[in-house]
Amino acid sequence: ALPIYISLDRAPTEGDNLTVSCSVNKYLYTDISWLLLRTVKNRTVTHVVGEPRDSIIGKYSTTLTLSIKNASQEDSGTYACRARNIYTGEEVLQRKNITIRGEHWRKREVLSWTSKFKGVGNNCTTQSNVNH
Repeated sequence: ALPIYISLDRAPTEGDNLTVSCSVNKYLYTDISWLLLRTVKNRTVTHVVGEPRDSIIGKYSTTLTLSIKNASQEDSGTYACRARNIYTGEEVLQRKNITIRGEHWRKREVLSWTSKFKGVGNNCTTQSNVNH
Protein backbone atom coordinates (compact mmCIF):
# COMPACT_ATOMS: atom_id res chain seq x y z
CA ALA A 1 0.00 0.00 0.00
CA LEU A 2 1.14 3.53 -0.76
CA PRO A 3 2.06 5.62 2.29
CA ILE A 4 0.25 8.64 0.81
CA TYR A 5 -3.44 8.67 -0.13
CA ILE A 6 -4.72 11.38 -2.50
CA SER A 7 -8.40 12.09 -3.12
CA LEU A 8 -10.04 14.50 -5.56
CA ASP A 9 -13.59 15.62 -4.79
CA ARG A 10 -14.82 15.63 -8.42
CA ALA A 11 -13.81 15.61 -12.09
CA PRO A 12 -12.46 19.15 -12.40
CA THR A 13 -14.03 21.61 -14.85
CA GLU A 14 -13.10 25.23 -15.53
CA GLY A 15 -14.77 27.60 -13.05
CA ASP A 16 -15.14 24.96 -10.33
CA ASN A 17 -13.79 25.22 -6.83
CA LEU A 18 -11.65 22.12 -6.51
CA THR A 19 -10.49 20.28 -3.41
CA VAL A 20 -7.63 17.78 -3.41
CA SER A 21 -6.72 16.04 -0.17
CA CYS A 22 -3.61 14.17 0.84
CA SER A 23 -3.49 11.90 3.89
CA VAL A 24 -0.63 10.08 5.61
CA ASN A 25 -0.27 7.94 8.72
CA LYS A 26 0.47 10.46 11.48
CA TYR A 27 2.61 7.95 13.37
CA LEU A 28 4.95 7.40 10.41
CA TYR A 29 5.03 10.65 8.44
CA THR A 30 5.34 14.37 9.08
CA ASP A 31 5.99 17.63 7.19
CA ILE A 32 3.24 16.98 4.66
CA SER A 33 3.12 19.48 1.75
CA TRP A 34 1.58 19.96 -1.69
CA LEU A 35 3.79 20.69 -4.69
CA LEU A 36 2.99 21.71 -8.25
CA LEU A 37 5.52 20.28 -10.70
CA ARG A 38 5.99 22.29 -13.91
CA THR A 39 8.29 21.60 -16.82
CA VAL A 40 10.12 24.70 -18.02
CA LYS A 41 12.75 24.32 -20.78
CA ASN A 42 13.10 20.56 -20.10
CA ARG A 43 13.60 21.15 -16.37
CA THR A 44 11.12 20.35 -13.63
CA VAL A 45 10.35 23.39 -11.52
CA THR A 46 8.71 22.74 -8.15
CA HIS A 47 6.29 25.22 -6.58
CA VAL A 48 5.13 24.66 -3.00
CA VAL A 49 1.35 25.20 -3.06
CA GLY A 50 0.39 23.72 0.33
CA GLU A 51 2.34 24.09 3.57
CA PRO A 52 2.70 21.66 6.53
CA ARG A 53 1.31 24.31 8.91
CA ASP A 54 -2.07 24.05 7.14
CA SER A 55 -2.41 20.30 7.75
CA ILE A 56 -5.04 18.85 10.05
CA ILE A 57 -4.08 16.07 12.45
CA GLY A 58 -6.78 13.47 12.98
CA LYS A 59 -6.93 10.38 15.17
CA TYR A 60 -4.71 8.27 12.90
CA SER A 61 -3.73 10.49 10.00
CA THR A 62 -2.51 13.90 8.97
CA THR A 63 -4.39 15.49 6.07
CA LEU A 64 -3.43 18.48 3.96
CA THR A 65 -6.16 19.85 1.70
CA LEU A 66 -5.40 21.96 -1.35
CA SER A 67 -8.19 24.25 -2.57
CA ILE A 68 -8.14 25.61 -6.10
CA LYS A 69 -10.74 28.34 -6.42
CA ASN A 70 -12.30 29.15 -9.80
CA ALA A 71 -10.10 26.55 -11.52
CA SER A 72 -8.83 27.27 -15.02
CA GLN A 73 -7.03 25.13 -17.57
CA GLU A 74 -3.79 26.83 -16.48
CA ASP A 75 -4.21 25.06 -13.13
CA SER A 76 -3.84 21.70 -14.89
CA GLY A 77 -0.63 19.84 -14.16
CA THR A 78 1.13 17.34 -11.98
CA TYR A 79 0.47 17.90 -8.29
CA ALA A 80 2.48 15.97 -5.73
CA CYS A 81 1.99 15.34 -2.06
CA ARG A 82 5.25 15.05 -0.14
CA ALA A 83 5.83 13.78 3.39
CA ARG A 84 8.86 12.83 5.49
CA ASN A 85 9.24 9.54 7.34
CA ILE A 86 9.60 10.33 11.04
CA TYR A 87 12.07 7.48 11.66
CA THR A 88 14.25 7.43 8.54
CA GLY A 89 13.97 11.05 7.40
CA GLU A 90 13.25 9.74 3.88
CA GLU A 91 10.86 11.84 1.78
CA VAL A 92 8.05 10.13 -0.10
CA LEU A 93 6.18 11.67 -2.99
CA GLN A 94 2.84 10.72 -4.52
CA ARG A 95 1.91 12.38 -7.82
CA LYS A 96 -1.56 13.17 -9.18
CA ASN A 97 -2.12 14.48 -12.70
CA ILE A 98 -5.01 16.91 -12.71
CA THR A 99 -6.59 18.09 -15.95
CA ILE A 100 -9.05 20.96 -15.72
CA ARG A 101 -11.56 20.56 -18.55
CA GLY A 102 -12.78 23.63 -20.42
CA GLU A 103 -16.24 25.12 -19.97
CA HIS A 104 -17.19 23.91 -23.48
CA TRP A 105 -16.73 20.32 -22.24
CA ARG A 106 -19.41 20.80 -19.60
CA LYS A 107 -21.86 22.29 -22.12
CA ARG A 108 -21.22 19.40 -24.54
CA GLU A 109 -21.93 16.90 -21.75
CA VAL A 110 -25.20 18.64 -20.87
CA LEU A 111 -26.24 18.72 -24.55
CA SER A 112 -25.43 15.05 -25.10
CA TRP A 113 -27.32 14.13 -21.92
CA THR A 114 -30.29 16.24 -23.05
CA SER A 115 -30.22 14.55 -26.49
CA LYS A 116 -30.18 11.12 -24.87
CA PHE A 117 -33.06 12.13 -22.61
CA LYS A 118 -35.12 13.35 -25.59
CA GLY A 119 -34.32 10.15 -27.47
CA VAL A 120 -35.59 8.01 -24.59
CA GLY A 121 -38.75 10.14 -24.38
CA ASN A 122 -39.41 9.70 -28.10
CA ASN A 123 -38.93 5.95 -27.87
CA CYS A 124 -41.43 5.74 -25.02
CA THR A 125 -43.98 7.77 -26.99
CA THR A 126 -43.51 5.58 -30.05
CA GLN A 127 -43.95 2.44 -27.96
CA SER A 128 -47.10 3.85 -26.38
CA ASN A 129 -48.56 4.62 -29.82
CA VAL A 130 -47.74 1.12 -31.05
CA ASN A 131 -49.39 -0.47 -28.02
CA HIS A 132 -52.63 1.46 -28.55
